[in-house]
Amino acid sequence: MPSRNGEYTAEIYGVPYGGAAGGVTIWVDVKKTNAPEDATVQTIYRAEHHGNNHLEWENENTLRIENWTEYTDETITLNIDDEIYDGWGWACQSLRMKDQSVRCLAPEK
Repeated sequence: MPSRNGEYTAEIYGVPYGGAAGGVTIWVDVKKTNAPEDATVQTIYRAEHHGNNHLEWENENTLRIENWTEYTDETITLNIDDEIYDGWGWACQSLRMKDQSVRCLAPEK
């Protein structure tokens, strides 16, 4: 999904895990639209799939990510320049992420 000014493209996709008793993880990646094929893709969102998913650009650098059911809601609005969301909080504890100027958000447990 292209941003309002066309500078970025956001993609939402699911990755299954855990076999028969597993589930699906939702990922949202952002990339500069006119960047070369080998340009860096930035993952800004990762969480358990909850059923209702939608992406919406609020402005050129702000993306609203909906991921919810009537029981659970991991919907969030992120500034793609300096925020990421990890539904498990693992990225927020990573030493690699602490070295970057990224605001890492996770659900309150």
